[in-house]
Amino acid sequence: MLYRNIYYTYEEWRTHTGAKASCWHCSDEKLLKGTGTVSFPTMTQDEMFEKIDDYIDRKAEHLRIQELNTRACIEFYENNPDTPKD
Repeated sequence: MLYRNIYYTYEEWRTHTGAKASCWHCSDEKLLKGTGTVSFPTMTQDEMFEKIDDYIDRKAEHLRIQELNTRACIEFYENNPDTPKD
């Protein structure tokens, strides 16, 4: 499916108990590039539209937050060299 030129899917499966489950899922690389997010699910299609809108309309903010997170991780490991990185 396509919304604002972003691809997303509807997925259904059975849980380990046999119950039916479903979600809307987006892993559009163009949308998520540089944000630190690989994919995300939502429970409804309207929620999917809201999340896609947010990633498009606030792209600069998502990229800024990811840059801050990356710098914080670098600083932490530089200041704590004995911390396992796994």
